[in-house]
Amino acid sequence: VCLHTHDFIEIAYIENGSGIHILENQKQQTRQGDLFIMNANIVHGFLTSGGKNKLGVINCIFRAEFLDEALADCRDDFLGAFYRIFFKSFLAVNGENPGYLRLSGGNGACLQQFLLRMLGEYDRKAKGYEAAVRASLTLLLIHAFRKEQEEQAFSEYTTESGTDAVERTIAYIGAHCEKPLHLQELASNVYLSPSYLSKLFKKHTRETLTHFIQRKRIQEVCRLLDTTELSVKAAASEAGFRDMKTFYEIIKKHVGTTPASYRKRNDKTSL
Repeated sequence: VCLHTHDFIEIAYIENGSGIHILENQKQQTRQGDLFIMNANIVHGFLTSGGKNKLGVINCIFRAEFLDEALADCRDDFLGAFYRIFFKSFLAVNGENPGYLRLSGGNGACLQQFLLRMLGEYDRKAKGYEAAVRASLTLLLIHAFRKEQEEQAFSEYTTESGTDAVERTIAYIGAHCEKPLHLQELASNVYLSPSYLSKLFKKHTRETLTHFIQRKRIQEVCRLLDTTELSVKAAASEAGFRDMKTFYEIIKKHVGTTPASYRKRNDKTSL
């Protein structure tokens, strides 16, 4: 790995592959979709994996003065914070600023479009290309800051509040398990975005929402097979399954056998 520094700000987007990014003596695993924004004078370097996983990186380098410093006088709180992050803090590394920002996976991948626009404008160099590059760069940084704020808000979400939202979601699923359940519906019930609820639920339960709903429905099917004379199809429908092929695949995965075999086995056990 070749560690180095620059006297300019650098954006590095991992287009493909995986490896290690060394930032200020810290080793960070990196993969496709990660995006880094690094201050001037930050010591860093990539250590790539070999073969098919070799890192492919799109770079964008610029000096702070390239952007419109009119943002510095903006009275909007969000853009004011944006200016402080992407101008003031990047002009010099200090004790309060780590000197870089990292967005992982999907949060970084959604910004690739802005880099590709800049690359296209720079390659063509049509009239007004510098203004177009500046506009795309500004949009990239604004969206990056938004994503960083979302990640920070998620990490700072209190355990008590998060637990409450998850518990209410679990209760809602239990009360409506027999009906079609959609992520948007579950998220609206606890006043969160779908993606935010998904992350929160996985963080607190170590289980995805989809897997949890499937497991609850299978538990209900097993209860009905144990305690009623309902047919397998009727029991599956009562528990919220609409597609029998999917149901057979899921129950086999959860209980290790077919519904009929499960009922027969439990009938023998109860004798």
